[in-house]
Amino acid sequence: MTLWNSEASHKPDTIPSGFLSMDAALQIGGLPRGHIIEVFGPESVGKSTIALQAIAAAQHAGCQAVYVDAEGAFDAAYAARLGIDLNSLLFIRPESGEQAFRILLKLVQSGTIDLAVIDSLSALSSNSKDPFVHSGMCANFLRRLAVQLTRNHACLMIVNQLRSRVVEMGAASEETTTGGWSVKLHASVRVNMRTTEVIQKKGKATGQKMRMKIIKNRLAPGAKEANLTLGFGEGFSVELDLLQHGLAEELIEQIGDDLVYGGLILGSSMEEASSYLRQRPRLSDSLRNLLEKMMGLPQRKPMGPQLVMEEKGKPMSA
Repeated sequence: MTLWNSEASHKPDTIPSGFLSMDAALQIGGLPRGHIIEVFGPESVGKSTIALQAIAAAQHAGCQAVYVDAEGAFDAAYAARLGIDLNSLLFIRPESGEQAFRILLKLVQSGTIDLAVIDSLSALSSNSKDPFVHSGMCANFLRRLAVQLTRNHACLMIVNQLRSRVVEMGAASEETTTGGWSVKLHASVRVNMRTTEVIQKKGKATGQKMRMKIIKNRLAPGAKEANLTLGFGEGFSVELDLLQHGLAEELIEQIGDDLVYGGLILGSSMEEASSYLRQRPRLSDSLRNLLEKMMGLPQRKPMGPQLVMEEKGKPMSA
């Protein structure tokens, strides 16, 4: 047997994450099929929201998703606002961690699942009363799941929480994640999410800016970062993400106070331009498709007919 094959030099198949910044930071164009990705960070940083919006993007691409609600905090109305099709989403609310992993293993083995999300790993309690069984349970099932994910080209996203541990008596505590070393070893991609700024309007917090750092990536070199903006009750803004990349790639021009794309005035501020794109999903798709092509990312399924045409790499109004 030789290690070389015709697919060895190809990038792995991916599922869209829903965000251009995250797809670019992963350097492969999305969530990798056949692998495990761990998303962790402090509380209220947006881990569950990023997972839900990834499910919405996967469904839009024609993928089947399953959501494991270990915390019992799933908000169906919020998920629908984020774009999730609740009628096609497979939903699991397990009684124990062993039950959740057994169901996931069967679903992945069936070959009908593209994306599975566990929210969160720390909430998957074991049937045993021994507190140290949790890491053993994770090690046992993740080892079996990793094999089936590779065989059936599915992706598992694990939402994990932070804990503190004392390294030495009297020393400062050190951050760690739940599940033991097995999660860190089996995860091909580990994403650290942190809040960088709280957005306030009229003295009231309306959102926050978040930095997403890829601290482990077996599929691409280097530790890349992505910056996203979360609106409370609205999710992470896909439009602001597109606008930032559009300005960086010079597809969007700053003419005076106006942001102009393909001869269209989007608005006089990032907020106005974001609202303009949100109300015109086909125009947003056109901008995303052009940016994906310029950045060498996989071309995704558009939501509808394009409103702008591409001519010599630059947009023009239809």
